[in-house]
Amino acid sequence: MNMPQTKTVYLLVGAKGSGKSHIGRLVEKLLTIEFIEVEQRLIEYLEANPSQSNQLANDGFDLELKWINEALLLRDEVISEATGSSQYLPRFLDQLSQRYKLKIIRIFCPLETCFSRVKSRSKVNQFEVPEEKIHAINLASHIIDLDWSLEIDNSGPAPEQKIVSLFSTLRTGK
Repeated sequence: MNMPQTKTVYLLVGAKGSGKSHIGRLVEKLLTIEFIEVEQRLIEYLEANPSQSNQLANDGFDLELKWINEALLLRDEVISEATGSSQYLPRFLDQLSQRYKLKIIRIFCPLETCFSRVKSRSKVNQFEVPEEKIHAINLASHIIDLDWSLEIDNSGPAPEQKIVSLFSTLRTGK
């Protein structure tokens, strides 16, 4: 007998530089939903486990799933993030949807804007990625088509109150 899924994962999916982390931190601050900053945690993990530095299994999704599971032991909702460019994403989404209510949120931003943001932002808590790879990652994440629960246009960036309102509506279903 399946247990009802009572915990919710909000997964922000978008290109590098689309604003996933900005939106995640904003929602965490204003709606008190814990945000798992994946890239920052992966960097910390690799610093503590240098032998893993050549390759993260499943592009790090195994670790992300572990962090989500741990967070949901203490709360009912969590926000995480992904670019959507990994071949392992479908399996990750399947694992999440089997355990939790999964809300996939597309963070849209023109690719040129994303690239400009990546080039100009602080490199702290960011992987060093060659320009060609950034373009490939962003193109793959830009064309991915998932069953979106919500789409946020962060070209501008999106106004804080609008983001909070969209998330509040997604949470309540009203």
